Parts: sequence; C-alpha cells; structure tokens
Amino acid sequence: KKQAEEFANEEQQLKKREAALKEKIISLKETQTKLKDTPQKLAEAVAAGEKLNDLLTDITAILNEKTPKWNEKKRILKTQQDRLTKALEAYELANNDRVKAERILDNCRAGILAQDLVEGQKCPVCGSVHHPELATIPIEAVTEEEFSHLKEEEDARRQEKEDAVVMAESAKSALEQYEDQFRDDIISCLKNKLIENSKNYSGHTIAELINDIKDALMIVKEKIECNTDAKDKLTKDKHDLDQAETDLEKAQSEETTTLSHDKDDFTKRMQENDRAITTNATELKTLADLSFESWITAESELKKAKDRIKTITDVIESTNKAKRDAENDLTSKTATLKAKEETLRIEKTEEQVRKKEFDEFLNTFGFSSEDDMLQHVLPEEEISRIDDEIAKYRQAVNTNRVQLKDAAENAKDREPIDLDEFKKQCDLQKEEAAREREVCSAIKNRLNINRDILDRITSQETELKKAQKESSICTRLYELVKGTTGNGKITLEQYIQAAGFDGIIMAANRRLLPMSEGQFELHRQEDSLGKKSNTFLDLDVLDNFTGHKRPVGNLSGGESFKASLSLALGLSDTVSSNIGGVQMEALFVDEGFGTLDRKSIDGAMDILINLTGTGKLVGIISRREELMENIPQQIHVKKSSTAVVYPWKQDCKAKRIF
Repeated sequence: KKQAEEFANEEQQLKKREAALKEKIISLKETQTKLKDTPQKLAEAVAAGEKLNDLLTDITAILNEKTPKWNEKKRILKTQQDRLTKALEAYELANNDRVKAERILDNCRAGILAQDLVEGQKCPVCGSVHHPELATIPIEAVTEEEFSHLKEEEDARRQEKEDAVVMAESAKSALEQYEDQFRDDIISCLKNKLIENSKNYSGHTIAELINDIKDALMIVKEKIECNTDAKDKLTKDKHDLDQAETDLEKAQSEETTTLSHDKDDFTKRMQENDRAITTNATELKTLADLSFESWITAESELKKAKDRIKTITDVIESTNKAKRDAENDLTSKTATLKAKEETLRIEKTEEQVRKKEFDEFLNTFGFSSEDDMLQHVLPEEEISRIDDEIAKYRQAVNTNRVQLKDAAENAKDREPIDLDEFKKQCDLQKEEAAREREVCSAIKNRLNINRDILDRITSQETELKKAQKESSICTRLYELVKGTTGNGKITLEQYIQAAGFDGIIMAANRRLLPMSEGQFELHRQEDSLGKKSNTFLDLDVLDNFTGHKRPVGNLSGGESFKASLSLALGLSDTVSSNIGGVQMEALFVDEGFGTLDRKSIDGAMDILINLTGTGKLVGIISRREELMENIPQQIHVKKSSTAVVYPWKQDCKAKRIF
C-alpha cells in the first residue's frame, strides 16, 4: 500500500515528461521548418564564393602577371623603335658620307690616275705619251679603299636598319596581338555578372581598363567578404538544422520509445503491486489454517521438499544430457558412415573405369601384361633428359625453319649465279682496280705539277691586284669620261640632274621616314639610265616593312601626298643649302589632306609646325574639319556672284602657319 502511494507521484512525473517531450518535438519541428532552405542557400553561397574566387584569381592574374607582361612588351616596342630611329639616323649619315665620298672620288679620279703617269708612257685614257700639265688631286680627296670602306659601312648600316624595321614590326605585332587578348580578358572580367556592371568599354584604352579592373578588384573583395560572412551564418544555421533534425529524430524515436517503455513498465509495476496486495491479503487469511505446529517447522519441511526437488531435477538434467550426447554421436557417426559408403561406391566405379582404360592402353601399345609394360618404364631422370633433348631438337628445327624462311624471302626474285663466272668478274674487277690505281698515280703527278703552277701564279697575286686596282681606276674614269653608267649612257646634263635629284631625295627621306613611321623611303631608279631620255629621274619607293621596292605609282592617295610633301620640303631644303642667297620662306599646300587619316594628318601637321620654327611661312588650302579646328589663323573664301574674301585675324601676323 505504501508503494501504491509512491506510484501516484511517479505517475505525475511521467505526465510532466510526456508534456515536455511534446513541447520539445513541436519546437524542433518549427526550427526544422524555419531552416529547411538553409542547405540550398549554403550550396548557392558556396558556388557563388567559388565563382568570386575564380574571378578574383583572374583579376589578380591580370594585375600581377598580364599587366607587367603588357608593360614589358611596350618597353620592348619602345626599345625597338628607338633602335630603328638610331639605325635610320646612322644609315642616313653613312649614306651621306658614301654619296659625298663618291662625288669627291669622281672629281679626283683624274688626279689619282695622273699621279702615276711618267713622261714617255701612254696615258690610259687618251693614249698620249706627252703630259705637259698633269691633273692634280684636290685638297679634299678620297681613295678607293676609303670609298670601299664607306660603302661597306653604308651596307652594314642598311642591314641594321632593315633588321631594326623587322624587329620593330615584330614587336609592334606582338604587342597588338597581346593587347587584343589582354583587352578581351579585362573586358570579360569587367562584364562578369558578379560585378553587376553595365558600362560600355568599347572606346576605353587599356590604361583606363586597368584602372577599371582595379576598381572591380575592390568590389570583388568586398563581395567575397560578404559571401564569407553569409557562408559562416548559413553554416551555423545548417549546424542548428542538423542538430534539430537529430534531436527531433531522437525525440520521436528513442525518447518517445523510452517514455512509452517507462509508462508500460510503470503500469506493469503498478498492476503487479495491486496483484501483490491481493495475494498478500489472501495469504494472510490462509496462514491461520496451516497444519504445522510452528512457522519454524513449516520452513524446515519446505527446505526438505526443495532439496528433494533439486536432487530429482539434477538427475533428470543429467539423464537428458547423456541422451542428447548419445543422439548427437549417433547422428555424426551415421553421417560419416554414409559418406564413406558413398566414397567407396565412387572409388569402385572409378576403379572399374581405370581398369578398363588400362587394359585398352596395354592392347593399344602391344603389351601382353602389366609386367611386360613395367619392363619398358624409364626412370624420371631419364625421361627428363630425353624431354630436354626433344625440346632442344624442336627449338633447332624451329630456328632452321625460320632461317630457311628468311633465306627464301631474301632469295625471292633472285637468280642463282655461276661461280666460275663470278670468279672471272672478280678477276676483271682486280684488273680494273689496278688500272684505276695507275690513273690515280697519274692524277697525283698532275696535281703536284698544278700545285707548282699555282704557287707561281700566287706569287704574282700582289702584282695582279695592283694592276687590277689601276685598271679599276682607269676603267671607272674612262666610263665616267665616256658617260657610261649602269645599262646605258647619260649626258653631263642628265648626270648633274641625277646627282642633284639624289640630294633632294635624301632631304625628302628625312621628312618621309618620320611622316610614314619609318615605313617608306624614296630611291631613284638607277637601272633606268640610258633606256629613255626621260626615265633617269624616275622614282621607286622602298617599303621597309616588307623590304621590297615598288614604283611610286603604286602608292595610295594618302601615301602619294606624303611623298609629294616630302619632295617639296626636300627641294626647299636643298635649294636653301646649295644656293646661299636663296631662301624659300613660304610653302603653300593645296589640298591633299583629304586622302589622309587622322593619324597621318597629325604626323604631317607636326612636320609643318616644325617648319614654322625655322622661319618658314606655311599655308594650307583644305576643307578638312580637323585642320579648320586645329589652325586658328584662317582665311575663309566663299563662292558667290562677286568674290568676297574674309580677312584673317589681325594677330596672325606673328603666326607662321595659317
């Protein structure tokens, strides 16, 4: 009855536990519902973080790797352009020195020739043996060796110039290709959806794009920080969700089961306690009806009865165990007997089969009995030796078969030879070899004779070179006097015009090279002399980018204008330098700018503006808007029934270009 009172308190505790478990399950379900989208959001945040990190890697590569490489390629291009400029200047100097030396050499050839003339010897030019007044070498003189050295120097400078052009063009091409890819890489990063940028970068320079990518780097870093914070929060929520799901599963299974078990156990114990109360009450009623004298006597009889029960139970258990052991032993031996009987049956069957096969074997090989067969049985060692011999024999057979097959393949399409005939051919070859040795000996003798002749000829080489030098001077002077150069003849007037035109071309090239960014040079067609009377002043243009010459007629409109402007400026410079009293102080350029692009216009304007620094007045006649915008001093002319000229600004008197 006291335990029943305790059960009432325990029942209240179970009810409280059940209510708390229900509340816990409801709370965990709410947390699960609230955070159910957390894994997806976390996965999206991780994916976004990876994309941001990839973008950060790309931007970092642009700033730390590709930008320095771009700067390096620009530096290489600048170095190659400087090298080209120096090479052009060196070539111009070498060319000027060579042309000047050639003119001096032509002027002093008569003196060079006359210095070795002796009275009574024929003049190599006129044939006279009397030389009353010998030509003298001018004060400014050049020898053939000096001229050859200058020409070699010019060729070397020309080669350096051509190499510099190729290297500059290669560096420029490499930079342009790299810039195209570099620009695409930068714009690709800037157009990334993660940056959320809608700007148009089509007209931006690479320097501007680099500044933009630096701004984008800060944006990406900020987004990465935000993404990291979001991932940390989502990771914590994901941990809370996992913990809630684990706790919910535990509450719905383990804790619910435990509570249910505790309730069942409580009910069972309470029912047992009720039954015990009933049993004890009944037992108390029956105790008074016992037949024993006292409680001690009853307990003694009870103990004796329990001892007898234990003895009987032990005997029964021992007997049952012996029975089980006997049954198990019987089962095992019965199974073993059946297996052995089956094995014996199979072996008897196999014995009959083997006996039959053995008899057939004896009959097949002609043995009368088993004893007869045993007389022919060999030891294992002998069998092994014979097997080895057989294996070696078969290997030799296979080797011979392969060699025979190879020999047959080699002998295919071949005919057998006659050994006697072959010996005759060998004898003939020996005789031929003996004859060849005799010929070789004769050739060696001839070589020795020729070496002696060569030594005598070589000993006269110095005298020959001296004669060749004098012959070269005489021949050049003779051709110069005859007017024969190249493929034909020219008059003195044409020669002077060509020489003057060469000076104009040299001055023009000093303008054309920078105006065409080192691409074009003008050259006179030297091989046209003598073909026609009006072709010795024809022009070719050398394209330094390709290394080929072509007629000036193949130039485009803009290129022709640059060449014409360069020739005009070269003529002005040449006239001013050759005729001391003549100064060409004004230059008017009529149209021509319409064929030029904006970059070419800027280059031409730089040349013209530089002219104004030398005291020249430059006038430009054009309708190009770029020129009208950049030249403040202007004369506007309008077409009408009566000509009207709008005067230019008064302050333009101090300006040199209008």
